[in-house]
Amino acid sequence: MGISSQRIGKYELQERLGRGGMAEVWKALDTQLGRLVAVKILHPDLQSDPNFLTRFEREAQVIAALHHPNIVQIYDFHISQPIGSGPTIAYMVMDYVEGQTMAQYLSTTSRVGKFPSPADLMHLFTPICLAVDYAHQKGMIHRDLKPSNILLDRRSSANNAIGEPILSDFGIAKLLGTSTSLLSGWWLGTPSYISPEQVSGSPGNELSDIYSLSVILYEACTGTLPFQGDNPTAIMMQHVNSVPLSPTLVNTHIPPALATVILRGLAKAPEGRFPSASALAIALAEALNLPVPENVRQVADQMNEMHNPTYISPIRPPHTPVMPPPGSTLSGMGTAFMAPLSQQAEPVSYPSRPVSAGAALEPQHLTATPLPAKTKKGRKGRILTSVLLALLFVGASLGALVLLTYKPPPSASKAVGHAFFINSGQLNPDNSQGINDQLLIDLRDIPDPSPGRAYYGWLLGDKSLSEPPTTPLGRLTVDHGNIRMLYQGNKQHANLLLHVSRFLITEEDAKITPSSYSPDYSVWRYYAEISQAPSPKDKLHFTMLDHLRHLTSESPELKKRGLHGGLNMWFMRNTQKILEWANAARDDWATGSTESMHRHVIRILDYLDGAAYVQQDAPAVGPTLLVNPHDAQVALLGPAPDEQYPAGDTFDDEAPSGYVYLISSHLGATVLSPDATQDQRVLAAQIQKAIDTVKVSLEKVHQDAKQLLTMTPDQLLEPAALTLLNDMVMHAQLAYSGQVDPLTGQAQGGALWIYSNIQRMANFEVKPHTSR
Repeated sequence: MGISSQRIGKYELQERLGRGGMAEVWKALDTQLGRLVAVKILHPDLQSDPNFLTRFEREAQVIAALHHPNIVQIYDFHISQPIGSGPTIAYMVMDYVEGQTMAQYLSTTSRVGKFPSPADLMHLFTPICLAVDYAHQKGMIHRDLKPSNILLDRRSSANNAIGEPILSDFGIAKLLGTSTSLLSGWWLGTPSYISPEQVSGSPGNELSDIYSLSVILYEACTGTLPFQGDNPTAIMMQHVNSVPLSPTLVNTHIPPALATVILRGLAKAPEGRFPSASALAIALAEALNLPVPENVRQVADQMNEMHNPTYISPIRPPHTPVMPPPGSTLSGMGTAFMAPLSQQAEPVSYPSRPVSAGAALEPQHLTATPLPAKTKKGRKGRILTSVLLALLFVGASLGALVLLTYKPPPSASKAVGHAFFINSGQLNPDNSQGINDQLLIDLRDIPDPSPGRAYYGWLLGDKSLSEPPTTPLGRLTVDHGNIRMLYQGNKQHANLLLHVSRFLITEEDAKITPSSYSPDYSVWRYYAEISQAPSPKDKLHFTMLDHLRHLTSESPELKKRGLHGGLNMWFMRNTQKILEWANAARDDWATGSTESMHRHVIRILDYLDGAAYVQQDAPAVGPTLLVNPHDAQVALLGPAPDEQYPAGDTFDDEAPSGYVYLISSHLGATVLSPDATQDQRVLAAQIQKAIDTVKVSLEKVHQDAKQLLTMTPDQLLEPAALTLLNDMVMHAQLAYSGQVDPLTGQAQGGALWIYSNIQRMANFEVKPHTSR
């Protein structure tokens, strides 16, 4: 740090309290006032940033102007030159708060299965939410909310043993500069708590703080983080690409309403989150069936009336349904699991409340928002998002969404549960890694193994192979008749469904872990397989397993074009891009950026028509597409399939049928299998109905885009163009997110719903094994 003594100015440094990438904090004595203070000494490379000193003085004044009982008070700030040739030192002096951080508190509670009670959750989050909204009203955004920045003041522990939450480090990220680059190793925010838009290059806004608060809430309620990885980049990409595991699948005692609150706060799209921190606090109280403090309601009302300085409300026509982002209302209602169960302490009983309860949840309709005079930086972040997503082959990692909607179908005779594939999000753009690379096992009514014996799980390769591969899942523990386990795959995140098609549980010696399953049928206890029987009605002689692999893992129509991953993933991913570009085009109308608007409309047509046909709608584009031609080889709509090829592709043609047709063909062929269950047939019919609805919505987007493309720059600035843009956004939202059921608050239909439910079809229905 370059401190040559234990004193800076009038402050006598006594004890270093912590050290991080941006600063180190010391407990110090103010020698003039005789009080203890905390001194934060910043250590960026000041010499390399000529604007730092000016920015430090400006931002420090703003931070010091914050006066709230739950925000650490700044007393002083200085820039000093130590005696000698040491570097310039910038430091801030603030109130000394004695007590642990929230990170330390969670490490001894939630992290070890001792979850806070509903009252404790409210005690922790209500003051922080009020502090965050207060700062937002003052124009200050935190940008780096995390448990280590929340202090639990021991001086205020008389009324609550936890201590009063005090928020620190407000504005520090901005003070250090917003031009830092992700690629250089710096980012605005900590990887585990950073918002998707910050990952994508945006400096973040008020709704970014709401996202980070929701990550902390997820951690407090489950004991784990929603996204984890081997390195910061992997974690950050999951914030952009992946849907978190439903909280109810990690902590079985979380009520559905609480899961809904958490997942809404973690919405990828900022507009899908709570509009303010106090709105989050209200929803949390109602989900926990606790009274809402009056001061929280008052602040929420103030925030609703306040024009946020950096957030532009989406422009929607009257009575347009608000589409939830991934996971915002699709809460996990099914059987939950926690790993490891053996480490749980006495469970906390959260009061149950209906999912639809609470006025703070997303309303079903919004009236049109007046067009702002100026737009901010949201569109830039969205464009950067599209670049990152295209380069990194994203979208496949949303497979975990299946957990949010999964409900086991009615059990057939002797069925004891299911095991199904999910996606970790650890993607490799050159292959199908990170897709179907994990397996969730959920079995019930399982007797304990015999004394001295244990259950072991196995994934087996196809029966048609002479030497089918075997994947050991390890020992399976029975807890009160239930087996619940998440197998997280190998370090390479290999696609399991590409190589395995059978699930087995054996009962063998508990003292010696077997390296391979026993071929002795007498130790086989439970078994399931995905049908490998060819259907006589399938003209291409594919099996159910083949079609499920084409839909969810690796499609021959795509593989020959260098597109890895299932049809289902690309359909969902490209529909998401349509919505992104439609919103960006509408933002362009507000700023008068007709050239940018025109280019976004062409990008929409690129994906709807596909590379081979887009020039029919956009002849002015010429031979060069505005999107990556690799990703636009298969259209979302495109031509209908040739009747000669029921799967929709001759495997040597230049332009296959569109995704809506390819998915329909493989979906129908899946249930042609003689082993298809009634549940699979019913689900396939529901999915097909949703695909037809999405197709209609995409066709309306297509019509609007073609009409916009014919307009002159002057015409694009007219109200008639805004009407078309609003209509295009509305139908893009419907195509991606589907409709919201006003009774349940859950999304129905849409590409996301289709994605998760197709993934459900590739599950194992586990039954007691019978000798063959």
